[in-house]
Amino acid sequence: MRLAPLASLVLLAAACGSTATAPAPAEAAVPGLAVDRVAGGSPTLVFLHGWAGDRTYWARQLLTFGGRHEVLAVDLAGHGDTTVVHDPWTMLGEADEVVQLLERSDLDDVVLVGHSMGGVVALEVARRAPGRVRAVVGVDTLHDADFRWPEEAFEAVVARYEADWEGTMREFVQGMFASSKSPEVADYVIERALANPRGPLLALVKDGWSVDQEELFRAAGVPIRCINAAGSSVPTDVEGNRRLADFDVRLMEGVGHYPMLEDPDAFDALLAETLAELSAR
Repeated sequence: MRLAPLASLVLLAAACGSTATAPAPAEAAVPGLAVDRVAGGSPTLVFLHGWAGDRTYWARQLLTFGGRHEVLAVDLAGHGDTTVVHDPWTMLGEADEVVQLLERSDLDDVVLVGHSMGGVVALEVARRAPGRVRAVVGVDTLHDADFRWPEEAFEAVVARYEADWEGTMREFVQGMFASSKSPEVADYVIERALANPRGPLLALVKDGWSVDQEELFRAAGVPIRCINAAGSSVPTDVEGNRRLADFDVRLMEGVGHYPMLEDPDAFDALLAETLAELSAR
């Protein structure tokens, strides 16, 4: 199993304002799956990155929540240091190794924390691992289960990436930040995005339009909580989502699509509140 250098984790932790030593990578229960793991209490937190991301995006959260909780950060297939290959590449197929990880590690009290695409993957994991997942916490995702971008919009995005992969990726990532107050974090996200293989990422974009979030909400079978950017281009439809599942949201001001990187202190506080609320249920 290939493991990311610790320097990557230390770099991002420093960029997010942490001076603590980053946790060491741990051997994963699933061959080819890259995981960082910190021992701790229950519930176990499993962090899932979004499209074109990797597990280093959660470096700050491993430092904040590790110890109080057992914490795992995973590189999904086609991302980071995970070497697993899917044929075909599908968004819901990204749940495969995560489900295996929960089963082989015998994790049965898990809160899945998923950013962007990782939130969709988390719902599928919850559906496929009943009794192991306590809740799903989405991070700037799962805004409106009924909303679907027009198919032609997806086709246009795919065409842009096929024509200019690096330029479109840079433009895409830059546009997802609320401001230029953290340019070093934006640069880091772009660097990590471009380090991922083009083929799987492009296939996942193409598959994204077919995902039925409404059905995922219904089938998850666990509470769904979100920490979303207040200024998202797709507002969070609280009442609409509540018709499908046990749903609530906490909104963050002054951040874009990467709240855990743009304002880690505020994000960690909201995540702690969310976990406390779930534990009190």
